[in-house]
Amino acid sequence: WILDFPMIFSDGEKWAFSKNPQASSGFDFSAVAEVTKLVRVLAASKAVRSSRVVGQKGLAYSLARMCLPENRDGQGFGCEVDVSALNLNAGLFHDVLYRVIFAVRSDFSADFKKLFSGFNSDARIQLIRLGAVRGSNLKIRDGESVQLDLPINEM
Repeated sequence: WILDFPMIFSDGEKWAFSKNPQASSGFDFSAVAEVTKLVRVLAASKAVRSSRVVGQKGLAYSLARMCLPENRDGQGFGCEVDVSALNLNAGLFHDVLYRVIFAVRSDFSADFKKLFSGFNSDARIQLIRLGAVRGSNLKIRDGESVQLDLPINEM
């Protein structure tokens, strides 16, 4: 799952965080507090096996870091995701400051979505299912087009 925050934006020179990007010239601290609370509640859920903020180096890098052996008792794990529901105009490796990835136990997916719905007060924040933990490769698709397919043991 990925949490997408469209209220964080850049004008090319600086980043801002606001519920109304057109009218804002900086950070809306109440919006930051709401989003921080939402992320903390979701990350603390028994449904979540791991989470990672997408930041420098982008989505593909963050997914790769989650798959590495250091995150799971010395055993790496693969994942297969489809990014077609995301706005990735900047690409898979572009710095992004408005997404959080959650690896959720499959038997708790419905509970996780319900928890998100109960705590999210901003309709622009989206929780999007990206894919599944499986196999031994990091595989990123955009619809039917494979963008990246790397064995975990070669990363």
